[in-house]
Amino acid sequence: MAGGGAEIMQGLELTADEIARRGQAIYERLRPAIESGNRGKFVVIDIESGRYEMDADDLAVSRRASERFPDGTPLLPRIGPPAA
Repeated sequence: MAGGGAEIMQGLELTADEIARRGQAIYERLRPAIESGNRGKFVVIDIESGRYEMDADDLAVSRRASERFPDGTPLLPRIGPPAA
């Protein structure tokens, strides 16, 4: 991230914490639709649009997401409960 850990989103500067907070809020809305049968997979969430890509391979999903929403602000959580 450039600019001291901030991303530019539609004219706004977001901190890494704000990106994580927004991404987590979107993940919570998506959770019922994506968790069943997909635990352990990776999901890339574009926090600007709410669009996402999912795959068991983190590199493959990152590449597809970059192609699908190249100007987005991505977050890459693993599906399922947080690690202990």
